[in-house]
Amino acid sequence: RTNPPAAATPDTRAPTGAGEETLAIPDSLLDPIGLAYDSASRRFVVGDRHANKLIVADDVFKRVNDLIGAESGGFGTLSGVAIDVRRGELWERRNTVEGRASLHKLQLVSGRVLSTLQVPDGLLPVTFADVAIAESGSLLLVDSKGSRIWSVRNGAREFERPIQLKLDHAVSIAAA
Repeated sequence: RTNPPAAATPDTRAPTGAGEETLAIPDSLLDPIGLAYDSASRRFVVGDRHANKLIVADDVFKRVNDLIGAESGGFGTLSGVAIDVRRGELWERRNTVEGRASLHKLQLVSGRVLSTLQVPDGLLPVTFADVAIAESGSLLLVDSKGSRIWSVRNGAREFERPIQLKLDHAVSIAAA
């Protein structure tokens, strides 16, 4: 006679071949939209499109916690994340179905919103598809709807005038 299996409980540890313990994010409803890693704190930040929030997976303590959601941050639909490791800043971009877009600088440790940059009405519609951070701390964003490159200088409170691309559809950008 065998006993019935015990009810499964969520475990954030994932087995590996060499007996090493790693971190696993429970994926029952997770719809990842972005992933960034902060090597200083050894934390992953994952954007969850389904729940419209940021999740932090701590590689040191093997914990997964919510960092910030749309309601508490006061912004629209999450579309991606990036970390400026030199400055300890977390950047997230948001898009709306109406063609509005914004960029939010968050405190990496707490998720507290430090600043928000809105695209001016006269330059809409915009859909930020990707963001890259230059060594200087300037941000470069690609607009897949308007085929433009947007930039924000380090410390600026508004976007620079966008550069129009001669492409039908741009979706990715890298800074070197």
